[in-house]
Amino acid sequence: MASNLELFTRQQAEYQSQLEITLDSLQTVDIEFKAVNDSQNQEASATAAYVLPVYFSGFLWGRFNINNTTVDAQIGFEHKPSALRSNYYHVASNEELRLTQHNDSVLYIPLKLTKHKTTIGTNTLEGFTPKEGSPFSVLGIEDSEGVRLPLVLASETESGVRVFGLYKTKNGETSMYNHNSMAKQQLDAVRQAIRVTNKGPARTRTMRVAGTCTGDNNGAEGADADTPQDATIEWKSPKSIVGFLDQYVIGQEHAKKSIAIAFSNYMTMKEAQDETLPKDNLLLIGNSGTGKTYMISLLAERAGLPIAKSKLTGKSTEGYKGENLSTVFDQIREKTSDQSPYGIVFLDEIDKLASDTWGSGAGFGSRLQNELIGWMEDAVVQTDDKKKESIRTKNLLFVTAGAFSGSDAYASLSKIVQTRVGDMKCTAQELLYHVRPEDLVSYGLKPELVGRLPVISVLNPLTVDDKVRILTQAKESVLSGYRRLLQFKGYDTRLEDDFPVFVAEHAPSNTGARALHAVCNNIFTDILFEPEKYAGEDGAIILDAGLAKQIMSLYQENRIAQPSRIGF
Repeated sequence: MASNLELFTRQQAEYQSQLEITLDSLQTVDIEFKAVNDSQNQEASATAAYVLPVYFSGFLWGRFNINNTTVDAQIGFEHKPSALRSNYYHVASNEELRLTQHNDSVLYIPLKLTKHKTTIGTNTLEGFTPKEGSPFSVLGIEDSEGVRLPLVLASETESGVRVFGLYKTKNGETSMYNHNSMAKQQLDAVRQAIRVTNKGPARTRTMRVAGTCTGDNNGAEGADADTPQDATIEWKSPKSIVGFLDQYVIGQEHAKKSIAIAFSNYMTMKEAQDETLPKDNLLLIGNSGTGKTYMISLLAERAGLPIAKSKLTGKSTEGYKGENLSTVFDQIREKTSDQSPYGIVFLDEIDKLASDTWGSGAGFGSRLQNELIGWMEDAVVQTDDKKKESIRTKNLLFVTAGAFSGSDAYASLSKIVQTRVGDMKCTAQELLYHVRPEDLVSYGLKPELVGRLPVISVLNPLTVDDKVRILTQAKESVLSGYRRLLQFKGYDTRLEDDFPVFVAEHAPSNTGARALHAVCNNIFTDILFEPEKYAGEDGAIILDAGLAKQIMSLYQENRIAQPSRIGF
């Protein structure tokens, strides 16, 4: 039986072999890079450069010609700012690089610094304005003989060939620029390289690399090798979207299904570029920490969509003093220059608009509802007072959320539902599954606003069992994060079954999954400060309920012992 290390090494070798074959298939063309030196003189350097044909379909896909077969693979980029750290980048739909986490189904192209530099900037009426820090070092690929050549990404559209390059910023990050200064002869050569790659029968390849071995698979050989962890999402398939969410979000099956259908329809509309297709804005009903924001953020990031988030409490409408709700669109503008962009606007605490007693007063609840009604239909919103920039809201997907728990003066949504359905033997939570648009209107939302939120989904409060599963099964859980952190510091951990149960039971029930972070932080802060104190002779730290209780008791004692700083 092969060990975890042997499996990892074998998978890594297979991946490297695939990577070398794939990169060797790239065509090269001669390209000129121009840079302005310290004396403001322009220097030009001509060199061969690799051309990678690309297209965007939910993700960035690269096209390769391997043994006369056209192969498409989802691609990202890897850049090592140091020998011990790798940064992974995906390209968003707005043609910007975003730092992200490693994904096993993505082919990551390792980027290297080349000797070439380029000046990047913008053309204005006054002339060319170089970007601060120019010229920048161009990034490329190193072949098997150690020769480094620049890499350009190219796509052929109806309006011509578009070419992008990659460079290293002054703070060591990786970024992308539009290589729009190429001569016609160079563009023709790039176009020819694209067409050579497109020859031959086509197929799609999924590139996989071994994940980090954690020692938690109880010796199941190849357990990770055949499981499609974080596999590519088929956006036209709601089932595929739910499968992706299942890796990160425990439970909430009804909500995941509703969100997946709405998101699938939206991505289909985006791909078709057809504004006449239906757009299903969402209303998510649930308490804090149940996963409303998390699920939408996960999907937006994975789809490469810009996302803006805001709470609706304490906001004013346009023309009034105070924080204006329309500033939420500034977040979209920062991420895309499109005049009518595709993206997500997430607005939390929409239930607070049902009454002015929740918000800013002066009738702002009603006015904000009117503003939302216009945005969800189609409106042009100014995003920057100085630049006079604007955004059309037609293609934006609006996701609203709220607990609808009521107040002393207003009945909760569940009580409104109960009044309508009569003597139905259900819990308050179960009643919410029977909510209808007229119940939301009775709560205080305007019929026109409710009518623009066709998808209504309810999220359940988390049980102790849910929280235990989040800690032990969810990808990127806070518990696995702390264990990896200790591993990097040289300490193994052994997890006992009663440890996550202790954490879950001590997380306040009304704060959902967020409380797990707070409890884990209280426990692991002490361990990380003095790990040798808790490690056994074999260097391993046993995480059990006894240890958690011991540290939490000390934490509580320290809090009580701290003198009050109020009124000093």
